[in-house]
Amino acid sequence: MTIKSEISKELSYRLKIINVIMIILVIFIHSYRTEIKYEGEIIGLVVPKFLEILKRIISRRISISAVPLFFLISSFLLFSKEIDFRKNLVKKSKTLLIPYLFWNTFWIILYFIAQNISFTKSFFSNPNTIIRNFGTRDFLYAYIGNLSAGSSEPFLFTLWFIRDLMILNIFCLLIKKIIDKYALFVLVGSFCFWFFDINFYIVTATSLLFFVLGYFIVKYNLQIEMIDNIKYRYIIPVYIFAVAFSMLNHPVISNIFYKATVIIGICFFIKLSRNIYLNNKFREFFLKLDYATLFL
Repeated sequence: MTIKSEISKELSYRLKIINVIMIILVIFIHSYRTEIKYEGEIIGLVVPKFLEILKRIISRRISISAVPLFFLISSFLLFSKEIDFRKNLVKKSKTLLIPYLFWNTFWIILYFIAQNISFTKSFFSNPNTIIRNFGTRDFLYAYIGNLSAGSSEPFLFTLWFIRDLMILNIFCLLIKKIIDKYALFVLVGSFCFWFFDINFYIVTATSLLFFVLGYFIVKYNLQIEMIDNIKYRYIIPVYIFAVAFSMLNHPVISNIFYKATVIIGICFFIKLSRNIYLNNKFREFFLKLDYATLFL
């Protein structure tokens, strides 16, 4: 069964706007630091309590919808047209594999150089990342993750989502076929893996669920207007409520609302993209920023 979903000019622009917002949020995610590691020493960062709470809200709650939304949009765009497996692999090799290999290799070389300069050595001397001690297996793990140790992160760990996206693209036709045959089973199963943080390490539960959801949007022709029609007076209070309860110390309650924060945040940013799109100045500003997001 071939499923196609028309992407209007408005939707195309809104996806670019969302892309810019998510990139900014990812920057906030990786700007969250609580300590600085030196060679043989760890220095904790002390900040005012209100600033710590604000930092946690932005970087560990509001921003957490970014990566799931990336997987959702990538999957939607992939499945919204008929998939030519060979052409898709060639395209993804250029847009994902080559940048992945380049930046991961660049980072390994950077670490090696920094570890051999006295002035910078102490900043790059984590015992687990001493490049001169790497064997063949260590270099392999640096690119695919140490699956035997339960880690799917490459050497440059921030690229884990590109790694997952490449794997999901390789198996996209199989995923589509399984969903077409066992839609409810796959939806419930992938949601449970995500909710209970059960990872296979081949890909994370987060990437799997939202990649699956991207195909569901196409398969059942779900329209973005479903989210646009939600009133801000409803979504904002619920969003604030979910964020607040996700920060409680109770592990069960905080996890439930943490997951809710991801879902509600996705809806909020999708809805926000329409308001930005309808404002000419904001739209042009975000569309210009979109050209710089790949480098960021």
